Amino acid sequence: MVSCRAKRAKMAVEAAEAEQLKAVAMEKVRELQDELQKVTDKLVKKTEEMERKYDLKKVPIYDRRSLVINSIPDFWLTAFMKHPTLGTLLTQEDQQIFRYLDSLYVEDLQYPQKGYCITFNFKINPYFENETLNKTVDYTDEDLETTCTTIRWKRGMTKMMTEFLSILFRIMFLNRTKSNF
Repeated sequence: MVSCRAKRAKMAVEAAEAEQLKAVAMEKVRELQDELQKVTDKLVKKTEEMERKYDLKKVPIYDRRSLVINSIPDFWLTAFMKHPTLGTLLTQEDQQIFRYLDSLYVEDLQYPQKGYCITFNFKINPYFENETLNKTVDYTDEDLETTCTTIRWKRGMTKMMTEFLSILFRIMFLNRTKSNF
């Protein structure tokens, strides 16, 4: 008959061996996870390289498309008005301003940044001096930051900005952080 002390000792040894096996297995899992992460990192890098390569191939097509778009009166205003969300937010004043929008470009920020920059090119207009307005949206791990061109309003337009422009126009052209939203 095996004594209780011997049984406990045997169980303690088995438990220690099981813990050791578990520790070895967990270390192997960590090593394999590190190996997977290296492969994933290579994939991300190669994907970004491919995206940049093909983005460059798109530029001449976008340029040709812009020429066609510029031949269509009020193209951008019409596009905004037909958008299911934007169309409901634009005020009459916004619509008047967007009649002067000549072109719009979206460019992805370059690695390591994540986000995009929208460039709005305007014809000479009675509202502001800027010919170009930019909105940059930068996603960080913890936050979202936007920066915008400061609008240089023409004389008498400040009242219009504060009283008549929609929330959409203000959101598009005001600097914000995640905490402001």
